[in-house]
Amino acid sequence: MRQQGFVDIDIEHFYRANDYFGFFLPAYIIVTLFENFCAMLKLNFLASGFVTSARR
Repeated sequence: MRQQGFVDIDIEHFYRANDYFGFFLPAYIIVTLFENFCAMLKLNFLASGFVTSARR
């Protein structure tokens, strides 16, 4: 993005894919624990979503 002239680049990481597993409690718990672990260790490449904002 910097090469295209953007500045003030901000990337937010989200760890909330567990809602997709609400119908099956064991999977919901496992995914929630995994996402909390990833968020705690700041493993951003394992985030379930990203929001990127920048201005030109």
